[in-house]
Amino acid sequence: MINPEDSIKEKTDLSLADLFIFKNSKKYPVYNWVYYKEGYSPYIVDWLLKYVNYKPKYIFDPFCGVGTTLLRAKELGVKSFGGDISPFSVLVSQIKTRNYTKKDKNKIIEYIQKLRDVSHKFKNSEFTAKWTFELFPPQAAFPKRNLMFIKRVKSFAHQIDEDWIRAFFMVALASILPQVSLIVKDGGVLRINKKKRAANAKELFFRKMKRMIMQMELIQGPEPKIYVGSAKELDYINEKDELNDIALITSPPYLNNVDYSKIYGLELSLLDYDTGQLRNQMLRSFRSKKPKEYTEEKYPVVDMYLNDMHAFIKKAKEKIQSGIFGMVVGDAVIGGKHIPVSKILAEHMLRVGYTNVELIRGAERVADVKPKKTKVGEYLILGRLQ
Repeated sequence: MINPEDSIKEKTDLSLADLFIFKNSKKYPVYNWVYYKEGYSPYIVDWLLKYVNYKPKYIFDPFCGVGTTLLRAKELGVKSFGGDISPFSVLVSQIKTRNYTKKDKNKIIEYIQKLRDVSHKFKNSEFTAKWTFELFPPQAAFPKRNLMFIKRVKSFAHQIDEDWIRAFFMVALASILPQVSLIVKDGGVLRINKKKRAANAKELFFRKMKRMIMQMELIQGPEPKIYVGSAKELDYINEKDELNDIALITSPPYLNNVDYSKIYGLELSLLDYDTGQLRNQMLRSFRSKKPKEYTEEKYPVVDMYLNDMHAFIKKAKEKIQSGIFGMVVGDAVIGGKHIPVSKILAEHMLRVGYTNVELIRGAERVADVKPKKTKVGEYLILGRLQ
């Protein structure tokens, strides 16, 4: 039961809207190595810590995405750790948050030159790297010239012995896929648009590598520990760890019917990850079938999503002894029905023992759903642990 004396404090601050989106991160070095529409601004970290007047010992992000929270923690000089169920997200986060040296920079430059030296010598028979994707064959998604170059780079990268260098190449290659393909990300769906003008993969790849090389030494600080793992379990956190003074800052997938194993399926498949297996492990934020009309039975995704989020909130409470909990999340519209996700999750935080819970409406968006467009809010939920 919720103590009536410890009610949720609600307020609106729409100045947060720019901090709730990844768009502005495109202009920040290193943060912009991989575009991630579902992410947020690194300065949400600064805003939150200032708002609660808190200096944590660690910053923790269990839905780390492409590492925005962890990279900002590193930049601020705060130790951090995090995880994500997507191995692609974890790989990107690790590459972005690594401390690079001049020696590392020279190694990458050396391998780039090797790639340039051999790229014109490749023959079709030398495309040893395989690439399959569950939704459609890669050859349908890329101009032939681009597909050939992507396979060449993948083959070349697989011959590199040092893991971080191989990963550096593959992250750069994966980051350009949306621009060099015929794929359009339409909401939660990937589709092929043969009228789309795909950029030249070779030119874009070397341009991306040049930019990453120029920026790789810019952000130095404590390297975070980043794990592949479920936020519902948090198994990568040792039960014996004394987790005091933790600022948990994160944004989970919204209840929006977006299957991230498909939206980022090309990137995952390029890196040889099994998207089908990953889908079964993800937060259940999307439905597998589209019923004709709304009923609670036909849209079990609502209960499944809330159950998964409740499990995460409870597990975080069990693992962390003291600190703050800050989470950006959006309400939903499923089958024409508004789902007050933020309020439900805030109430659950109170039930499991968080105190001083606040619900800050920071942005508004329009859900383009049938039968009509509906305005919904995005919120920052705050809670404290003593």
